[in-house]
Amino acid sequence: VGIASGVFSIAQTGLADGRRCAVHWEQFPSFVEQFPCVAAVQAAYEIDGDTYSCSGGDAAFDMFLQFVKEDYESPIANRVCEKATAMTVREPGDRQRLPLHAGAAINHDALLKIIEQMERHIDEPVALEDMAASSRLSRRQVERIFSKQIGRSPARYYLEMRLERAHLLILNSHLPIVEIAMACGFVSASHFSKAYRENYRLTPREARSEAIERRRSGHGTFAAAQAHENRRTSNWQGSGT
Repeated sequence: VGIASGVFSIAQTGLADGRRCAVHWEQFPSFVEQFPCVAAVQAAYEIDGDTYSCSGGDAAFDMFLQFVKEDYESPIANRVCEKATAMTVREPGDRQRLPLHAGAAINHDALLKIIEQMERHIDEPVALEDMAASSRLSRRQVERIFSKQIGRSPARYYLEMRLERAHLLILNSHLPIVEIAMACGFVSASHFSKAYRENYRLTPREARSEAIERRRSGHGTFAAAQAHENRRTSNWQGSGT
């Protein structure tokens, strides 16, 4: 059983090779880079043979109820659910996060399809013309839709998505910067560093060093450092400077 970051420990033993494992979305980029032999998924929890894994948080309760179902059947599990005042219980493979359109207030099917393509091709970015063609739109139409729905150009949105993935890898892994650059679709480490600094006001190495220092001084794990960074970046972007 692996809960939250505990799935890393299971993967290190080799017991999860070839099996589905649920990994928290913040740790997912780091996990897939470190353990390519594991079938990592961004699900609430997963059961593959005798390997149980969950992404943490409420998903641990969902997985616990699955144990109860297996040992005592659904009626008992339902009573446990009622005692815990849980209205819904996720099944293995259910998603961790809200759908994209729920969090971003996006109401355009073609735009959602293009963004999903971007998410699937972080390491090898797809040309905007190709993504537009897959939705039977022109490049200009896609640019207008992005501007209206999101307030940014497709190129900028795609870049920010790749930088966010890189940011997670910097704070949650020990991968070399050049490998992170390649994993996030940048042609060179210098190009990546320049784009990263423009977005986060720190170089990748500075961001990693700062996070490690906070961890050493008792400010929590890389994930906590990331939360701090996200707040700092959000405040900076919100200031309009």
